[in-house]
Amino acid sequence: MRLSAGSIDVQYQPEDHDFAVQLLAAAEDCLESIEGKYHLRRPRRVRLVVLTSWFRFPFQTAPGYLQPSVIVFMPFWALRARRIWPWIGGWQQSYPGGIAAIGIKPPRLIEQSDRSLGEQLFKQLEDPWQKTISLLSHELTHACSHPLRLPAWLNEGLAMAAADHVLEMDTVLPQSRALISEERLTPKRMRQAVLGRDHEALLSLYASGYWLVRWMETNEPELLIELLSSRRNPKLVHRMLEKALECPSGALWSCVQTRFGKSQSHVD
Repeated sequence: MRLSAGSIDVQYQPEDHDFAVQLLAAAEDCLESIEGKYHLRRPRRVRLVVLTSWFRFPFQTAPGYLQPSVIVFMPFWALRARRIWPWIGGWQQSYPGGIAAIGIKPPRLIEQSDRSLGEQLFKQLEDPWQKTISLLSHELTHACSHPLRLPAWLNEGLAMAAADHVLEMDTVLPQSRALISEERLTPKRMRQAVLGRDHEALLSLYASGYWLVRWMETNEPELLIELLSSRRNPKLVHRMLEKALECPSGALWSCVQTRFGKSQSHVD
């Protein structure tokens, strides 16, 4: 089944009708917040899916002309999708032509998810709808920033910070700063983290990205907007941050661990 409003539509199973209606209504508010805060542009089309199956998602969202490619690449998609399915609450996929596909699990599936990773990063939200909004704003931020091809740590940190602003509350645990570790932020380990194969590195990537974005919002807001204004080589992004943090060249993660890698309730 499908509902639409403007450039946003949502696909769902009949039992999830009420949740789909709420999701569709909330998406516009989330997008307005993201656009206003970070000066990002929304995708031309947003395809929301009430996510109840990792297997169906690409077939539900890919444009017709890409469906044969979905079949060809399904074995590769399946490897990662099956690995991360137990602990994710949503995901995002961008297609040519400014189309963004976003899957959000309904509350009944969120309750069944493995929370062992999320509990180390995020505050526990008692209200299921707050959790949904957090997931939705996170994935919509990914969709808006997709053309920039941000480094993974900035991509995730920005999405986490965006959820704070949409919900108007801090959603990340202050003690998550203790997860930041230079040795877990090597290029090799970050690649494994993105693939869902290195959970320690994944937690460090999320935590470092979030606290760096929060630091920029407080101390270097113009730098953050500049980083989000156009696509940049990741090495240039690192150099710009090293300069802002007064770090030695090539020592960004050592500097970040020293500066932020501790349990505090504020951003230095």
